Amino acid sequence: MSDLDPVDDVFAGRPDTIFVDGVGEVPVHYVDNDEAPLPPVAPNDVYAISDEVAWRGVGDELVVYHQRLATSHVLDSVSSLLWQCLDGVGSLHEIFVDIADAFGQELDSIVGDLATVVAEWKRDSLVVVPGEPVALPVGVDPVLPTWRHLMDPPNN
Repeated sequence: MSDLDPVDDVFAGRPDTIFVDGVGEVPVHYVDNDEAPLPPVAPNDVYAISDEVAWRGVGDELVVYHQRLATSHVLDSVSSLLWQCLDGVGSLHEIFVDIADAFGQELDSIVGDLATVVAEWKRDSLVVVPGEPVALPVGVDPVLPTWRHLMDPPNN
């Protein structure tokens, strides 16, 4: 057994830094952050990736970096697929149906997890509703980075 705390064990072997185009070398520090309440998301909601984030593939994961907040999120393969579908055009329902079809799953079996992931991204200002003003997440200090990791599948 190692003397690492449980968070370190979960993220063992992941990079300490990554290079993000337009940003440079970014330190990656992993912690869990589930204290803040999640905002509601609805089936007809449409989301787009915030202009304030950059991302880079690392293996089969994506590291998403919020430039103004200096926060990073590591997305697993399923979350990475969901991330790439948020184009500001398709509704969550349409996207979730496509993902369920791609993985041969019933929509009802995945919709809760996918909606939770989108709500987390909305809370953390990674995704926005096109045309709405962008606001800092409640309770986030833009000086102190927070980091998240979405497991495959989320919330299981």
